[in-house]
Amino acid sequence: MLKFTLALKVIRLYGLSMNSISHPDQAHYRIRIENLRRHESVEVELFDLPYPSRTYAVMVNGREARRKRFATKTQVWDRLRKWMVAH
Repeated sequence: MLKFTLALKVIRLYGLSMNSISHPDQAHYRIRIENLRRHESVEVELFDLPYPSRTYAVMVNGREARRKRFATKTQVWDRLRKWMVAH
């Protein structure tokens, strides 16, 4: 929660909108996982923030993430692992 609050403060400091952060030209990482039996898939894209950080802006299936808009790679892999176990 502290990183998210810090990110919002930096966004306000530089006068950036969430759209400019969440939708840059190209994703830094893209992960796609498909459940072939249920025909479900999840695609996660991680975008660099405008300042040096190990945190990324997250988009899930082409839309901004609802719960965690900013996350580290470790947090993303943990969520994906939980999604795979649940499905």
